[in-house]
Amino acid sequence: MLPRLSARPLALAMALVLTSVAVPRATFAQPAPAEVKSHMDAADKAAKAKDWDKAAAEYKAAFELAHAAAALEGLANALYQNKRQTEAFEAYDELLRSYGDGLAMPKRVLAESRRKELAAHTGIIQIAVSEPGAEIFVDDKSIGTAPLPPRHVAAGAHKIRVAKAGFAPFEQMVSATDGQTSTVTATLARELSKGRIVVREKDNKSMRVVIDGLDVGPTPYEGDVDPGAHEVLVRSSAGASTPQRVEIERGKSVTVELAAVAATAHLEVTTGDHLAIVFFDGKPLAEGSFSGDVAPGEHVLVVAKEGWDRYEKKINLAPSGREKVEIVLTKSRDAKPSNVLEASSDGRGLYGGFAFMALGLPGGSGNEIETRCNDLGASSCATPMPIGGGLMGYLGYSFAPIGFEVMLGGEFDQVKPKANFNGYGGPNTSSNPSLTGPPRTEQFTFLRTGGVLAVRARVNLEGKNLRASLAAGPGVSYKYALLSERRATSTDGRNLQDIYAPNGKSYASPAVTADASVQWRMTHSVALTLGMLLWLESSSFTDVRASGDLHRFMAADGQTPAAITTPPYQITSGAQMFLGPYLGLQFGP
Repeated sequence: MLPRLSARPLALAMALVLTSVAVPRATFAQPAPAEVKSHMDAADKAAKAKDWDKAAAEYKAAFELAHAAAALEGLANALYQNKRQTEAFEAYDELLRSYGDGLAMPKRVLAESRRKELAAHTGIIQIAVSEPGAEIFVDDKSIGTAPLPPRHVAAGAHKIRVAKAGFAPFEQMVSATDGQTSTVTATLARELSKGRIVVREKDNKSMRVVIDGLDVGPTPYEGDVDPGAHEVLVRSSAGASTPQRVEIERGKSVTVELAAVAATAHLEVTTGDHLAIVFFDGKPLAEGSFSGDVAPGEHVLVVAKEGWDRYEKKINLAPSGREKVEIVLTKSRDAKPSNVLEASSDGRGLYGGFAFMALGLPGGSGNEIETRCNDLGASSCATPMPIGGGLMGYLGYSFAPIGFEVMLGGEFDQVKPKANFNGYGGPNTSSNPSLTGPPRTEQFTFLRTGGVLAVRARVNLEGKNLRASLAAGPGVSYKYALLSERRATSTDGRNLQDIYAPNGKSYASPAVTADASVQWRMTHSVALTLGMLLWLESSSFTDVRASGDLHRFMAADGQTPAAITTPPYQITSGAQMFLGPYLGLQFGP
């Protein structure tokens, strides 16, 4: 039961009178649509007659049409008078959150008072869900998707259900207490999508387990499989079992025990073409050739390859017998080319590929710190090897074994050399301004990025499943280089610092690229490529030098600034050799 309002202060009573007399429908300052006005009139009439069920229904209908504060206020009051505590709390809460600033003071005081009263007479449920987006139900009514703020509910028992596709539903009963918060933690578990199969040989012999024609491992075997029917057998060089059909259900485990027959037959098939597919009793057995033990009896052997005549033969294998089949396919007269990147029998056709590169410059980049350490007046320099990475792609046509292609590559490299200065400057420093300034260490960051466009020839040496490939050719390179930062730090204990970042400069150069790779055919027309790239160019055609600043100062808090000069450092010079491994894919013959 709701507490009686007669115990509230005189101000609240005055607010009730003002609310019902002075401003019954302040929101309708503008003319309302006829349908909204009809619902509001019916709601006001029902409220005067204390028919709170009808009043609530009419106020709700008016609010859904116009979203007016007066309609929501009437709905909240009707629910309150009808002792529908949870719904009344939500209505007053929405009224204050959405329209509180626009409510007259008496209306707002009344709404806040009733919301506080109802909060003490409803329970709060906090629902924490492990999976965002899961739908939450309270007493089989959806209240939204996770995450949700705490919800007020009537005191008593409530059923909480949480559901999301791909997860097992969660259900829990919770008891709500007036003014108290009950927490529900819903941890959703994924629904199992596979079944499990256990395969054993009856006499515990060491055998190979074959499921749907694929060798999955030795006995005893246990693994996950898709739901549905599967064919299972065990075999070895000493025997094989009769295939058994097994039905697997989702989330359930099935144990299969098979008895191996001692006799097997040995089959050897050669096709002379590593791209042809060997089928045995309608199931793919191998690519190119096969040698192994199979069950004795009558079987159908098929060898097929797109663009070639199909080979089919019935063979009868005796127990412990051996059968060798040599097959030469003939070109089909009706064969038509398909995808231009599909592998052809003679290695001719359009091809292309891409690769990711890791690059280093074993000979250095020719920056000023690397080449003129002593001339700069430094006592010592440290110049690590520049490193970087990049991406290249190529497209060409193969005439087997030679092809011609266009190659486009991009790279980024950086190096961070260091120079140490004793700071022994004197009056005659015009020839070497770096001698001025305090003792210090200068850390440099040289960056460079750009690309190369080249025309190349490629030579391929084909194997059964592997291919060796060598490509090389001339091109043109364009780069942008910059000294992104010179950071000077004093070494005399004063911790003076200066950071200088001049502009960069671009250059163009003739270039030569070459790479050697080994390619593993994953399918007829897709190969995984592992190789080594060499990229040669020169930065001598342009004076790639950063701008200098001879009037800089090193400074630190509480310390006297000290003058330091920065000459126009050479960012790169001379021949540039980029070398590194790459990994990629090639498509086509």
